[in-house]
Amino acid sequence: RGLNSRFTLVNQSIIPVEVKPLPTMTLHDAPKLKPAFNRKVHRIHEPKHMLQEEYLNEGDLNDAARLYDYKRTGEIAASLENIAERIAFVSPFERPWTTAEKTWRRDWHAQLVAPRKAWSLPAVPAHFDVLNFYKYITKTHVEHAPLDSVYEGLKLPTHTFKELTSASLRANLESTAFDSEADRTSAILAALLDDAVLSLVHARPQLAEQRVSYKSKSEAFWVRGGFSFLYDHQEIGEEKIEQKIWNNQKYTGDDRRKLGELAFVHRDELAASVRAKQGLAALLDGSASTDEFWKSEETIKEELYSPRVFNMWPDGEPLWQCPGYFVESAESYQHTVLAVKSIAGLSEKITEHWRMRGEEAETTEKECVTAQAVASAFANLAATAHTQGFTQYNDVTASLSTQLVLSDGRNFYFAVAQLNTIAINVELKDFPNLRHNSLRIEGPLPLYDTIDEEGKVLFEGKEGLNDAVLERVLHMVYKIK
Repeated sequence: RGLNSRFTLVNQSIIPVEVKPLPTMTLHDAPKLKPAFNRKVHRIHEPKHMLQEEYLNEGDLNDAARLYDYKRTGEIAASLENIAERIAFVSPFERPWTTAEKTWRRDWHAQLVAPRKAWSLPAVPAHFDVLNFYKYITKTHVEHAPLDSVYEGLKLPTHTFKELTSASLRANLESTAFDSEADRTSAILAALLDDAVLSLVHARPQLAEQRVSYKSKSEAFWVRGGFSFLYDHQEIGEEKIEQKIWNNQKYTGDDRRKLGELAFVHRDELAASVRAKQGLAALLDGSASTDEFWKSEETIKEELYSPRVFNMWPDGEPLWQCPGYFVESAESYQHTVLAVKSIAGLSEKITEHWRMRGEEAETTEKECVTAQAVASAFANLAATAHTQGFTQYNDVTASLSTQLVLSDGRNFYFAVAQLNTIAINVELKDFPNLRHNSLRIEGPLPLYDTIDEEGKVLFEGKEGLNDAVLERVLHMVYKIK
């Protein structure tokens, strides 16, 4: 007689009847377990006797205390028909206390909890070792590889584009109308995009129907789970690590329940962007990954620290989802199909501030540019997903893709990114979200080598520009539907 069998008496004979095992917990089944109303996310108190250890309530056997709240939040968000209200509902922003609220608080009142602030990602990485951290907070798998397979079969002439770019590049380099080198770089990149569209408009007349923006804002906020280790506490001389939740301050950016779910915001500014009514088709395989960072849990844990270690600072300003436009504007061109980002100042920061030289400086610049590509692409795509009605509690149902060009005016990086999930605010064993976001990047590719005394742009000892850079820019513009 096994524990998984029952016996039925039929015609005075015993027939065993197999009992079906309980179904396996899935992403949507786990939140269906409703815990008791007084259940907290953390089991703060130790069991007092054997019954509390072995015969737990069904809602305490898993992460139902957190996941039920997660599901109910998603149901409420989905019930809101106005997208602006839906974004405001899921926003982690908490306004600061007013003077009156601070003045009239008495000692017998509860302490005023510090308003939740989001950790701000700078416009250009402010630390030299941020790539793996950026990967984690966006759940992005990165691949350094050429983009030839993405634009396979596209052979575009570059003669007209080269002439237009040479003239505009020389004009911007010799101009004295710019207040800073960052403004000069943005103008060079904007002119490069205009020249590419102008050289292809006869072959692709639909380019005239797209919307091009200059110095457009690309802002997004999100919450990333998995930072509960910030509450770990280890006594001196002890090997045991305990989570110090009770009588401990809430970490900056976390929920007041101390869930280890930090809020992040990226207020990016693009030199130029192209938006279309219809988004790009999937450019990458969302299930494949060659990123070694995600291979083991130990590798991930070794790279996670407080955001302050990476020179991030809390941002107390209101949070927006703005992929080049505000949702209240009822914009019909919602999909950013090509974004151009200036990384001016990064090389100077590496050589002057961090004092790196040679191969170390080249490796650091490549990692920082890759990290910025991850942040810019994720922020834009996540904001686009929110303006279409999806939230971190109602995940995207189809992939969103974009193309990205990053440059300091001379060296160019090209990337394609694909958003497959934004449900990254919960990291629990009963929340098996196996999807991840993807990004493939290539570079650096120099547009030119030097500029001679006469102002001529030289590449490989000859007057002219790098055809590989021009051709890749045309590929990205031609990909726009």
